[in-house]
Amino acid sequence: MLRFNKNKIEEFKENDTFSLNRELSLYFKLIKSFVNKVHYNINLQKLYDEHSDNLSFLSPMLERYNLEGEGEVYLATGLSSYFNDQIDRMGLANIRITEQDLEDVRFIQDCFGKKNRYGDNGLKVLYTTLPGTTEVDYGMQPFPAGIYEDVFQFSAGHEYSLLPVVGESEVDYYCRNLKEAIERKEDFPVDKKEEVLERARRIATNFCSGKNRVYLIPISNIINNKASFGDEKGLRDGSLDGVALQQKLDDMDSFLELTKKEISCVDIDFKNNRQQSIYALYSNPNYSVGERGIAIYGDFSNRGITFFEIERKYNLLQKKARTLGLVDGEVIPDSILYTSTNEIKK
Repeated sequence: MLRFNKNKIEEFKENDTFSLNRELSLYFKLIKSFVNKVHYNINLQKLYDEHSDNLSFLSPMLERYNLEGEGEVYLATGLSSYFNDQIDRMGLANIRITEQDLEDVRFIQDCFGKKNRYGDNGLKVLYTTLPGTTEVDYGMQPFPAGIYEDVFQFSAGHEYSLLPVVGESEVDYYCRNLKEAIERKEDFPVDKKEEVLERARRIATNFCSGKNRVYLIPISNIINNKASFGDEKGLRDGSLDGVALQQKLDDMDSFLELTKKEISCVDIDFKNNRQQSIYALYSNPNYSVGERGIAIYGDFSNRGITFFEIERKYNLLQKKARTLGLVDGEVIPDSILYTSTNEIKK
């Protein structure tokens, strides 16, 4: 396990208060994480903090962390701060959107005539990729894709459809986008407008707080779990449940079976043929492209799962605007808005 370097305290004690405070903060986060199901990764946190102003450099470093290690091989997932408390208490396999938030999501979906994406069949599923691919980009988003698109009415690419304003909170921005979408929709039920905006604000408030996280999951934890590339029909949308759902899962391949079928030219063995196996995964887009990625179904152990915290993209955008001299109330122009994420400094 990656450990905190207690000798740093003595190095910083006399003449570097800022570094001392930062090192102590990381230390206390590590201590706190020992009572949780997953553990804080100080080394990766430092890596992110040092290179968050250049994610094009950060991603290859995370990839090398996986490729050049001698022990575990990892999958990764980036998740909203919404799930932090759940994961700390119950582990990564048990995340859920609360019943109240699901009710709010479905109410808004229905008002826009959109199909429900969230089933009630109790299915446990986690979407993953390989470290150093798309997990940081996904982790910088506040919402799952279904909420982005079906509640706040963004396009599938999640582009900023309205220009944000310096000092405008995330919650206010996403609700403003929704309000504009309501005005554009000619057949929107007018009598439900205020309730939709109230429910949306509650959802946004619940998701847009705290720090998002990127988790690293040992493949050995999930190697025998059922897995698929992207969504399997009938699972996520809840159209299958009970016996039909279980039969569907029984007929699916485990992660190891799926991988051996997908990469038949290599002897996939993450213990005895580690390097060839992990390089083969990185060479296959099904394991590294976020539009698909690997869906992992069911319970799995939290052994060895670690995380580091990251900023949401909207917050980085606000910081970038202020760094460039914009002040509260000014509209953030396209020239900043569509600057590469790699150039948005912390």
